[in-house]
Amino acid sequence: MGVAENIRRLRNESEMTQEQLAERIGVARSTVAQWERGWTKPRMGMVSRLAAAFGTTPSAIVAEPGASHDDAFVGPAILTLHSIADAGSDVTGATQEAARKTEVPISLLVRHPHARAVLMEGDAMDRMCPPGMVVVFDPDLEPTNGRIAVVETSGQIVIRRLFRGNGTMLLVADSHQAHDDIVLAGGDDARLLGTVIWVQCPKELA
Repeated sequence: MGVAENIRRLRNESEMTQEQLAERIGVARSTVAQWERGWTKPRMGMVSRLAAAFGTTPSAIVAEPGASHDDAFVGPAILTLHSIADAGSDVTGATQEAARKTEVPISLLVRHPHARAVLMEGDAMDRMCPPGMVVVFDPDLEPTNGRIAVVETSGQIVIRRLFRGNGTMLLVADSHQAHDDIVLAGGDDARLLGTVIWVQCPKELA
């Protein structure tokens, strides 16, 4: 009954009715009622929506009493998959609705609840992230030297290995092709969007 109790408790703590919660996450009120009675359980994609509605993490929804951390977080979760161009903006409305979805391990969202997913473009990182791969990054995680970072500079979004030193930031490609390093001085217009934490194929291999 852990999931049912968690949903009911979090809904009451959020001072929402079943109908209000259902409207927020896009299901029927009867679906919420079935979850809270333990008759059915939400799919993992819906767990992410519930967590967002309550302002918490998926772990707060699926944890069973006495379950270990690893036991609680198995299966997929759903992220909206945006283009590289959308990585630095809050995509809402029609654009968000038109965006594709991608499945990632739910344990990834437990550790990185604000993670975002983009589709890799170009071959600048093809040793690690070939074109067309799904790249997941955490906007709350500050990239350290050598980590793959998502950076907005001169109106473009780039994904590169990041190195800092002497007031500069060096963005280095990791590619089978030749790419110039991007050197950014302290006064250059650059914004760190996050650190890459996960790379996967956009769909199952045949």
